Amino acid sequence: MSFAAKEIKRLMGKAIHNHKMIMDGDHVLVAVSGGKDSMTLLRFLSERIQRIPIDYKMTAVHVDPGFGADTGAQMEAFFSDNGFENRVIQSNIGPRAHGSENRENPCECFLRGFHQHHASRPGIF
Repeated sequence: MSFAAKEIKRLMGKAIHNHKMIMDGDHVLVAVSGGKDSMTLLRFLSERIQRIPIDYKMTAVHVDPGFGADTGAQMEAFFSDNGFENRVIQSNIGPRAHGSENRENPCECFLRGFHQHHASRPGIF
């Protein structure tokens, strides 16, 4: 393992411990876009869960923005192949956020649409 990876893990562990980010019995949702940052976080957290004395559950969550690249199926296959509990949420938020009705702030539209559709549904995670 490279020095950089070791240092990132050390700093991540220190931050989690010092700020009490993960406590015994927690259910941690890890938002995974498929990019290197979120994939690295998922990997490091899954390695950490095996070596610390805190009992917590972890679920990887990917929101497919609906641009047609079928990232949802790719991420679901990755999660399954690597043994991650997961939820893949299909949406059409991407095209709506970047459509003509919302040229000002596509991120706001994405978040508002996601929260309205999913956050109030009991048992989604």
